[in-house]
Amino acid sequence: MTRLRESAADSPRRPIDAPGARAARASDPGDRLAAIAARVTDALAIAFFVAMFACVLAQVVFRYFLGSPLTWSDELARYLFVWCAFLAG
Repeated sequence: MTRLRESAADSPRRPIDAPGARAARASDPGDRLAAIAARVTDALAIAFFVAMFACVLAQVVFRYFLGSPLTWSDELARYLFVWCAFLAG
């Protein structure tokens, strides 16, 4: 079912998802800036998650296979996890 919207009292009703309506909204600089900010935020969250995974994996390798644990990896993984939560939420 198509939803209808009235833009003025004397104008005819038109569907919200009309082909021209989407193109008009996409050219708005604010929407474009919001889309760019969302992509950057998503990329940062993914990068932080990959770095956190690599840090924990390095900690496991150093602790169990090399016998010399890294002292900084737990704290770095914790900070990266917190930043992932901030950026993804």
